[in-house]
Parts: sequence; C-alpha cells; structure tokens
Amino acid sequence: MPVIEVDLKDLAQLVDWDSDEGKLLEILPYLGLDIESVEGSTVRVEYSPNRPDYATLYGIAASLDGILGRERGALRHEVKGSDVVFLVGEGVRRIRPYIAGILATGLRLHDVEIKMLMRLQEDLHEGVGRKRRKVAIGLHDADHVKPPIRYTTVDGDFKFVPLGESREWAVEEVLNKHPNGIRYGAALGETKRYPLLMDSERKTLSLPPIINGGYTMLAPGAGRILVDITGTSLRRVLDAASVLAVTLAEMGAELHSVAIRYADIEMQTPDLSITEMELDPREVNRLLGLELTQEEIVESLLKARLDADVMGTKLLVRIPRYRFDVMHEVDLIEEVAYGLGYERMTPSYDLEYTTGELQRSTMFKESIRRAVIGLGFQEVLTTDLTSYERLYSSMGREPENGTLRVVATKSSEYEYLRDTLVPGLLWVLSSNTHEEYPHRIFEIGTVVIDEGAGRIGEGERLAIGIAHSRSSFTEVKSTVESLFKILLGREPDYVPHTTRPYSEGRAASIILDRRNLGILGEIHPAVLDGLKIQVPVAAAELDLDALEEMCTTVK
Repeated sequence: MPVIEVDLKDLAQLVDWDSDEGKLLEILPYLGLDIESVEGSTVRVEYSPNRPDYATLYGIAASLDGILGRERGALRHEVKGSDVVFLVGEGVRRIRPYIAGILATGLRLHDVEIKMLMRLQEDLHEGVGRKRRKVAIGLHDADHVKPPIRYTTVDGDFKFVPLGESREWAVEEVLNKHPNGIRYGAALGETKRYPLLMDSERKTLSLPPIINGGYTMLAPGAGRILVDITGTSLRRVLDAASVLAVTLAEMGAELHSVAIRYADIEMQTPDLSITEMELDPREVNRLLGLELTQEEIVESLLKARLDADVMGTKLLVRIPRYRFDVMHEVDLIEEVAYGLGYERMTPSYDLEYTTGELQRSTMFKESIRRAVIGLGFQEVLTTDLTSYERLYSSMGREPENGTLRVVATKSSEYEYLRDTLVPGLLWVLSSNTHEEYPHRIFEIGTVVIDEGAGRIGEGERLAIGIAHSRSSFTEVKSTVESLFKILLGREPDYVPHTTRPYSEGRAASIILDRRNLGILGEIHPAVLDGLKIQVPVAAAELDLDALEEMCTTVK
C-alpha cells in the first residue's frame, strides 16, 4: 500500500483548521487513511491505491474539507483552451498508441510542491500505470517547450540529454545502461523504433515510458507546467490525466486543454466529465443497517465530495472523472458511510446464529461418490477446459451444434469447455499405461453444452472407465446396473447407440421411464490406438441431474 508523509501544520492551513492540529489525527482514519507513524507534526499515512488523489496533501485536504462540512459536492474545475497540440505519428500505434496532455498555468512551484507532484507521478505509475506498462507520465516546464509537440518514433541511435545527465545518450544506450532503461525498458516490448516526444525545435521532452529529457526539467519557481501521459490503454491514460488535472487545479493552477491530433481524429484532454449513477436508498439502508432518509443520504454524498439529487424513489449521483474507483452501487454506499461518518455508526452484536447444511445436490453427488467407490473405482479430476484435439479429434467425434471456446486463450490445451467427461477419463488412462491393470476410474463433474439457437446448457455428469485385458460392454453394463439398484432399486433399459468414441454394436443409451439417462459401451479400437492404450476400455456417462430428479431419497 502506498504511503505519504503529511505535515499536519500544512494540512491545517489548507483546510483552515483553527483547533489543535493533533485532533486532525482523529479525523484522518475516517477518510480511509491508516496512520502508520507520527513524529512531531509529520504523520505517515497509508492510503488505498484506488485513491491516487490522496498521493498529495491537496487531495487529502479536498476530502477533509468535505468531511468537516467546509465544502460540499464534487470538485469542479474549468478547463480553458490553449494553442498546445500533440501531433501523433503513425509509428506509435504499434508501440504505445495513446497520449493525453495538460497545460497548467498561474503557478509558482516550491520545492515541496514539486516533490508532491513527483510522488503523485510515481504512485500513478505504480497503480494505474502498472509499473509504467499501461501509463507513463512526463512533467515539463512549459516555458522551455515550443509547440507543436510531435509524438513520434526514432531509431535506437537517436541522441538526447536525459533528465539528470550532462551529455547526450543514444536511445539504445539509455535502454541498456541507464537505471531507468534497465528497469522499464521491457515495457516497450520487442521493437526497433522507440516512442519519443519532441517540440518544434527538436528538443526531446520524453522517451516514454523510460525517462524525460533534461531541457524541460521542473525547477522551483516554475509557473507553467506541461504534462504528457502516454500509454497502451486509453481509459487508463485518461484516468491518470484526470487525477493530475484536479491536483494541479487544487494547487491553484489554471487548467488548459491540449489538442491530441491523430491522422484521422482530434481530441481534447484532460477529460473532466461527470458520470451519473442511480442509487437506491433502500439498498443503502439495507447494507449499512441504518434508517437514513433520502435527504440524509444526499447530504452524506455531498460531504464525500460527490453531487446527488433526489429523483423520485431513487437518487441521481454525479461522480467526478478522477473518482474512477466508483464503479458500482456498493461503491456509492461506501461513500455514504464516509460522508455520514463511521464514528456515528454503532455496530450491533445482536446476531442470529444458524447452522448450515449441505445442499441436496451436494448430498446426492456424495452418495454417488460413495457408491462408485464401493464398487471398486478410484476418483480422478480433470479440467473443465480442454483442447479440441482431446475433446473431438482424438475421439473421432464432431460437435453437434457448435463448440464453446475461450476467446484469446493463453494455451490451446485449455481452450474448449467440455461437453462430455469420457474424453478426460480416456486421457487419464492414456497417461497411465505404465501402471498395473486393471484400471477402474470415475469422475463427477460439470459439462457445458451448446444446445443451439443461442441456448447453453450446463449439467452434472458421472463418467466411469474400465481398462484391462478383458474389459467389455458386459462389465460396464453390470456396473451401471449395480449403481441403479443402489440408487433406485431398479434396472434401466437399453437402446443401441452408434456414435464415437464408442464402437458401433457395442454401445447403448441408458433408458428409464422413457428418459435418456446416459450412454455406456466399449471404446472404439481406433480411438484407443490413437491414445496408445493397448487394452480394451469400456466406459459409461450418466446424467446426474436427471438421476437426482428420479431419486426420492438420498442415501
């Protein structure tokens, strides 16, 4: 968890706190901040990575103003126009395609404020930016930049003066020898061209996501700041830009937009738009265990620096762009709790104790498991996801209505949802041909079936497999009948079955009360040859959902 050092004197000044500064320590935890240590007026506090606006004193002060009732509602800041343009070259599309910019004016930065901005920059790199892979940020003295700025690519021999260095370095040298290049170079992947920001005088602003150029370094006294945010995710780039823009505005800056000009589109950043969500007061009271009125909930949200209005039986909540951590109604309810004050909520210990019990389906499967083990079988577990080869090709079968395949899978071995358990058992037998026979194995598991017309069916199955030199249709049929006698006290009927992986004339559908409860039979020799199984195999697969319906009691 990230940690920030807070000077209570500076914080008290920002929120016009006229009481004992030490009392602020009692309030900070109610913002979701954990106090790690206190030394004099300096407090080290830990905050959630979901609240990167807390990386500076200004973000904490804005929330504290709300909790104290000094200010209410969402932070709103005007973004004026500017003549700054980022011209995006075609080459960056394949490397780091997205960029946003901010121009902040009217400042006079002190050393402490520069350190705060750099702390925010690095926290955004770690959290939103995923160690600069998704997002990287450059902070520049805008007085040393001559627009327009080109976001382009260069070769590895391109030279510039990196931040903190006194001589020119080639890009390849930065990547291979500079600490930042060694640490973050992998974020660029395999490429021969490298992203670079340069102004109209060809001064290098940044080699993202590695290091800034030295010409535009921020120094105390800087009054105009240009921010670039590059990345591989547009949403995350805009997220980071919104936090930076609001922080700069809270520091007293006047915000100006930057035009991002691609070959076919232009956009203005930063984006400080408002998102709207509905909130049900009944759900608020249910989760918090309170009886708040709509007006009390609205007031709590205003204190949490969100806007809210009553809209009939529900509330309309408006969320500022930098609060991208608010994604669900539950997040809003948490904000109600912060605005109301956890210190005002009294926990109730009047709990109703209950005892749990297994579901009927679980008890039924356990009875099946005990019965099959009692018949001399050993349980195995295979994966729900498998390959087309294991599920279809090696079995000599085709999908009936279609396959259920994982999109963008990391491995072809785990790509298709199984619609039957028997192929998994056969692969277990194939992997254990060196073990002593007989092999009697079973599995209880879930299958997923494409039923056509956009319908997907899911069910529980039992599969058994028998492998030894004399395994046969008769043996597996005897096993199934024993199981039916245990469960139902009856034996099923049979209808010939002809599809693979079973042998034609040596397989049958299992029928009881006109319901098809499964299949049993001998596995086709061609399937066994392909799997290098050198003994006969008989198998069966039963529909446990249908069987459970037919059982009146669970043993």
